[in-house]
Amino acid sequence: MMKKHFFKLLFAIVLVFAGACSPTQDDEIDFSEPEKDITGSWELNQVLRNGEDITSLVDFTQFRINFLEDGTYNFENYIPFAVKEPGIFYLDDPQFAFQINFQTSSETVPVEFTYPIVDGKRQLQLKLSPGCNQNKYVYTLNRIED
Repeated sequence: MMKKHFFKLLFAIVLVFAGACSPTQDDEIDFSEPEKDITGSWELNQVLRNGEDITSLVDFTQFRINFLEDGTYNFENYIPFAVKEPGIFYLDDPQFAFQINFQTSSETVPVEFTYPIVDGKRQLQLKLSPGCNQNKYVYTLNRIED
């Protein structure tokens, strides 16, 4: 008799926990990736050349790249970059972007990038070779908050 009550209780517990993971809960979760929004002004936080941190060797503090809502970009206090003039920018894929294309009046230059969250804030990490292709740079930029 005691065994029968034990099995009934065990069966009831299993039913309660099995019902807690119903398939409809998965249907309510949105697994879509949001579009990447890089608009705004960005300042350099770190510069690596061939893996070596050169941030303290050059004054990068005044450099800005501005990505405007109309799809254009411009520079403030230009430093060597993938392109020399302002123009149009666009991502290779708005949701799963791996490169930014910089289009000027004479060329379109793709630049590999990542968009990590560091200390709760988005960063841009651009991989480029301005000038000499022997040197590989990684520019890490932080968005300037108004």
